[in-house]
Amino acid sequence: MSRRLPPLNALRAFEAAARHSSLSQAARELHVTPAAVSHQVKALEAQLGTRLLVRVSRGVTLSEAGKQLAPSLTEAFNRMTDAVQQLSVFNQRRALTVSVAPSLGGKWLIPKLETFGLRHPDVAVRIDASNALVDLDREGVDMAIRYGRGDYPGLEVECLIAETAFPVCSPRLLERGPKLASPVDLARHTLIHTEYDGSSAHYPDWSMWLNVVGLPELQGQRELCISLASMAVDAAVAGQGVLLVGRSLVQQDLDAGRLVRLFDASVSTDIGYFLVRSPRRPVSDSLQAFIAWLKDEAQGLCASTTAA
Repeated sequence: MSRRLPPLNALRAFEAAARHSSLSQAARELHVTPAAVSHQVKALEAQLGTRLLVRVSRGVTLSEAGKQLAPSLTEAFNRMTDAVQQLSVFNQRRALTVSVAPSLGGKWLIPKLETFGLRHPDVAVRIDASNALVDLDREGVDMAIRYGRGDYPGLEVECLIAETAFPVCSPRLLERGPKLASPVDLARHTLIHTEYDGSSAHYPDWSMWLNVVGLPELQGQRELCISLASMAVDAAVAGQGVLLVGRSLVQQDLDAGRLVRLFDASVSTDIGYFLVRSPRRPVSDSLQAFIAWLKDEAQGLCASTTAA
């Protein structure tokens, strides 16, 4: 059966004129002139070979053919409107906006994100990589992964990663010396320091770790200070020194053999990564699925990494 139909604009013009019994009111609804509505209706009548509207003193009325066609068109346009609105609501429900610090996003979240996409191909994820503590309500952010102590008043907070830090370096650094058989050997190497994305939280640093191993006065041969944690990791991979870093930022590199862990000692505080969301924003099925997936992925960080 052929699906050839008159132009949609002509059908819309007639349906609106029939519903309002007025060309001028139809024109206001469609944001065109009454003459344009009249032209479209006349074109439709010519194509169908029958009169649809009859002009009267106060507007227009329907002919017999018009009475037959108008209700069906109104129903059809209503159904199309409902379908489009439902699709819009569906898309808004399925799309997620997640705010995350650039280093955690680049070194941990993004490499894993493909697995979420495979499980939930109908969920669109927008990653807002930012160090700013965004206003979740005002900026339409469904969830943030924030680094700190979890003290975010007025927000719902749940710990995702309780961070533990330990020294790492490139295998190439071990091969070309000087040796790194014990913590005291760090005095012959460059120690890489990072501010961890400018967070106000005090991340475990070299002084804390050296206290743990009983070497509070030890200093590296030189220091390399980098303000972005992901760049500090890149420097360690490139063999530029030894980095004290949280597992979340280097797990991919440890697994791939680009970095190795040094020594058994580690240091941790009450600092970590927290899932943060506004209680004023609804929790969609998509967000619930994303949070569950994040928790599953974070569990993998609990596995111990063999020291070099």
